[in-house]
Amino acid sequence: MKKLLYMLCLLVFAACSDDDDKNEVMSDFDKPFTSISKSELKGMLQDFWLIDTIIDDYEEGHRMDVIRPIGDALEKYKVDINLNNSIIRSTRSTAAPVENKFTGMKLTWNPQKQDLDTTINADGFMEILIPYSLTDDSRNDLRIVVNNEWNNNNNRRNEITYYRDGQLIINIENYINSEEGIEYSNENIPPYFFSYKSTFKNNTYNNATTMQSTEITIRKEGGRSLFQSINMENGNASFLTECNNLRAHVTMNNYNNILQLLQRLRGNDNIDKLAFEILKKNMSGVIVFADRDEKIGDLDLFFDEEDDELPLICRFQDGEEYRLPSIFLEMNL
Repeated sequence: MKKLLYMLCLLVFAACSDDDDKNEVMSDFDKPFTSISKSELKGMLQDFWLIDTIIDDYEEGHRMDVIRPIGDALEKYKVDINLNNSIIRSTRSTAAPVENKFTGMKLTWNPQKQDLDTTINADGFMEILIPYSLTDDSRNDLRIVVNNEWNNNNNRRNEITYYRDGQLIINIENYINSEEGIEYSNENIPPYFFSYKSTFKNNTYNNATTMQSTEITIRKEGGRSLFQSINMENGNASFLTECNNLRAHVTMNNYNNILQLLQRLRGNDNIDKLAFEILKKNMSGVIVFADRDEKIGDLDLFFDEEDDELPLICRFQDGEEYRLPSIFLEMNL
C-alpha cells in the first residue's frame, strides 16, 4: 500500500511539473534563433516598413472617408458635434446634467420647419436623427446616440455611436480618470478597430516623466494589425511593436535619467551623437515571432547623421546587419 501511495504521489508531482512547464512563458530575450533562411527573414522584416502605411490607411484613409460625410451632414442639419472628442457643443443640443448623466433628449430633423425638433428622451440618453444625404432630407437615416458621465471632472466617460439605416458605422468611447491615472479611447469603425490607452501618475498626463504606460492598437478585420506600447518601471523603459506576426522588443535601462540628461544637453552641437552613445549603452533589443518561441535577430541602434529618428538594425545569427526604420512609439521629451 505504501509503495502504491508513493507511486501516486510521484505521478501527481510529475503532472504538476508538466503543467508548470507548459504555462511558463519564455522571455523574448531568451528565445533561440530561428532556422528560417535570411532571405525569407528579410522579406518578413519588410512588414516594419509598412507601419506608417497601416496608420495612414486608418487615420487618413478609412476613418476620414467615414467621418467626412457625417461631418457634412451634421453641419448641414445644424448639429454641432466634435467627432474626435464626442462632445456636443451647441447649447440647443446640450442637456443639463442630472446625477452625473445627460438628461435624455431627442433631436429630430423636421424638413417642413428646416430645423430640429427637440423632445425629452425617457431612456436618459441623447439621440439625434438627421438625414445622411445633403440633397434629400426626407429620410432621417443617420442616428446618433450620445452617453456622457462624469464625476467632479476627475472621472469622465463619453460614448457616441453612429448608425446609418440601422447599421453601425462608428462607435467612439473616451474615458479618463485622473485620480486613478487611466485614460483610454476606443474607436470601432468597421472593418477597423483602434484603441489608445495610457496610465500616468501624479494626476498628470502627456508627460514623459509621469507616464507609466501607453498602448496603441490598430486592427483591420481580415487584414493587417499593429500594436505598439511603452511601459515604465523604476525609471526603466520597455518598448514593444507587434506588426502582423513579428514583435520587436527593446528595454532601456535608466530611461528617465537619460531623458533628464538629454534635456540638459539641448543646444549642444553633438547632442545627436551623445544621445546615440548613451541610448546604445543602456539598450537591449530583439525581434521575435509573436506566434512561436523563435528569434529573428538582435536589435541595435544605427547612427545616421541624416536621420534624426535613430534608425535600427537587425543583427542576424551570423552577424549580418539589416537596416530597419524607427519602429517604436516616441516619448514626448
